[in-house]
Amino acid sequence: MVQPSSNLVMGRFLLDSKYYSRNRVYGLSEWYSYPTCRCINRTAWNYATCQNGHLQIQPRTVPVDVELSSPIKFGQTLIWSEEGTSTLFLTEESLKIFVNNKLTGCDFVESNVLGYKGESRASTPLPRLWELRVTNWVAIDRESSGYVLEEPACDICGWTQVKKTRQGIWLAESSDLDFLVVREYPLHILVTERVMELIVAAELHPCALVPQDKIEFEGVFVD
Repeated sequence: MVQPSSNLVMGRFLLDSKYYSRNRVYGLSEWYSYPTCRCINRTAWNYATCQNGHLQIQPRTVPVDVELSSPIKFGQTLIWSEEGTSTLFLTEESLKIFVNNKLTGCDFVESNVLGYKGESRASTPLPRLWELRVTNWVAIDRESSGYVLEEPACDICGWTQVKKTRQGIWLAESSDLDFLVVREYPLHILVTERVMELIVAAELHPCALVPQDKIEFEGVFVD
């Protein structure tokens, strides 16, 4: 088995909505019941499908309308979308923390909160929410990350099925920015230790943080 090179980029954390992850260093399983939201204008996702039917995801370019599952809980500072774990929305409190600390590799785009899902809550005030949109996309070092191809790559978009033989994600590109999305895993966010420390110190939740060398993914897109 190929061992990770010491020259590859480490020291990041997966910022995720899977609070039950066995490898998490932050997160509570009871947060699973916290309110989420649903993106209404799905065209804002900037999906593309190749001629062989493989779905590709590109960075979003327009604001998104959202509908909350229920009123956010007292103290809740993060809201995840039901559609994908990298779609994270911030309350005013968490936005202020991120902006004041001048975090890099992301933009904050205010969303249009339409209401609550499934029932009328006219008397419940709607919160202001900002989408945390990661602008820094990098590639995986697939060999050091332990990926073995199980079928030939698509000759149009490069998609393939792989088997992962070890924990951890190693990056092929260096980046000093606080947030990044791995091109092969566009529905997941990696953050620096500085972001991890901010989240833990401010008790921002719900979320889970998993060290980069403990991340477990099953599939991958390749170019």
